[in-house]
Amino acid sequence: GGVIILLAECREGVGDKKTEELLYSGLTPEEVVSFVRENFDLGYHKAYAIARIATKSNILIVSKNIKDSKLYKRFNNFEEALKYAYELIGSGDSLILPYASSMIPKDLI
Repeated sequence: GGVIILLAECREGVGDKKTEELLYSGLTPEEVVSFVRENFDLGYHKAYAIARIATKSNILIVSKNIKDSKLYKRFNNFEEALKYAYELIGSGDSLILPYASSMIPKDLI
């Protein structure tokens, strides 16, 4: 559960055509997971991973270079995203991972 805020420029978009196709399809996270399980194609794996996370957590992406999606909520700046996150879960504990893409959660080791 919880909220994930991703600050990502995404200057080259969200991925290949297959990823874009699913992210911008208008399908809910659950529908994307189901679709990929029934119609697997290698290009769908990124959207599938995002959708699986989105079934358990709210994903907020701070970027001006991507479109809105039912898998995440897009914001133009961090302050807006943080305010929205606090509206969802309150202002309790927070964790900032500046190098998150190069970290492995301890329970996966």
